[in-house]
Amino acid sequence: MEFVQFEAESRAVSIGKPCRSLRKHHAAVSGIDVPLERNLQWNDDWSDRRQLEEYIRDVSGNFQGLNYGLVIDGKLAAVSLGTVRHWWEGTNYNIEEFCVDPGFQRNGIGSEFMGMIEEEIRKQGLAGIFLQTDKDKPSYHFYHKNGYKDLDMHVSLYKIIRE
Repeated sequence: MEFVQFEAESRAVSIGKPCRSLRKHHAAVSGIDVPLERNLQWNDDWSDRRQLEEYIRDVSGNFQGLNYGLVIDGKLAAVSLGTVRHWWEGTNYNIEEFCVDPGFQRNGIGSEFMGMIEEEIRKQGLAGIFLQTDKDKPSYHFYHKNGYKDLDMHVSLYKIIRE
């Protein structure tokens, strides 16, 4: 098992182990490596590949982008795409996407990966981790199981503009 940090152009920085590029594990998409040929258990319909590629570029290529991967037996088993954000309460790691390959789910890999991320965030001196999910998705219970709490005062809002 190898825990890696990678940037938008797939310059992998390994945490505690020799660096290996994620490119050898999966085809490159928008400069980073995400196994699009397999569903990494997103609960959304990403059948529009171009839209997915643009989304991954947006999320992972931010100025303060911070992305992690977990490689097991040469396969990308889990990925976290996010950004470092400065906020009045402190600087946080904001997770935009957290995915675990279905073949690695339900055996503690996701919790172990999240723990590795939390430890790395702690070493970097960040205040916390912020993320959003839907209450009706399995990930909601996963995050609660791993110690994440609902923010009572936080509300996400959206308005459709396109007709």
